[in-house]
Amino acid sequence: MTNLTEELNKPLELEVKWVNKGAGREFAYLSGESVICELNKVFGYAGWDYVIKKHEMKIERDSGTTSCIALCDVELIVWFEDGDTRMSCTKSGSAASCHSARDTGGLDRACHVAYTDAETTALKRAAVKLGSRFGLDLYDKNETWKVDYYVPEETIKDTYRWLEEQHPGLAEPIWKRSQRVSGLTNPMVPRASWDSFKEALNESRKVLDPQKNGNSKPNSTTRSKKLTAQIRGGNDA
Repeated sequence: MTNLTEELNKPLELEVKWVNKGAGREFAYLSGESVICELNKVFGYAGWDYVIKKHEMKIERDSGTTSCIALCDVELIVWFEDGDTRMSCTKSGSAASCHSARDTGGLDRACHVAYTDAETTALKRAAVKLGSRFGLDLYDKNETWKVDYYVPEETIKDTYRWLEEQHPGLAEPIWKRSQRVSGLTNPMVPRASWDSFKEALNESRKVLDPQKNGNSKPNSTTRSKKLTAQIRGGNDA
């Protein structure tokens, strides 16, 4: 039980994705795949399951638009050891998903997308009740979780300025390639992904600017040397 408590008390490390809601508003969320992977990591493949308690589909037509609305309730069940006793805990989650036939490529497709989205979101909402590791902090309206979750903004800016100094004219393509290679979907870099992003950054420098082979200029400034050390994890050689 102690080990499980320690696991659940760990901070969020899953990649946070963002969707633009318009009017300058963004919404942070976790993908269903990442939450399932985290459940497997914490409880094991046979240590959790979920039951669909309700799954309904409604089709509505309004002004020539056909929409599919799915409603889903799930119950997440996790098992754990408490001494010599095997215990279980359940968490519930509900969700609704609406998709139009016009936007998704037909009625059948709209129903499928709405149906699966509702189920996945309901599962995520059940899992979030297990704590910060499963995204509970994302519901903080003040977004204080960003301070501990992301690499400081100034570090990102310094790193990009250093990249511009080392590879004039190539900083942007190197940076974007590094994001793709490391699997990031947002300019902000999670602390948990910083090492993999640094590796991708150095590899991208070698690929897109082979003449330098990812090395610093011999006459680098003191500031550049410090940033080089920071990016390479303390090794300036």
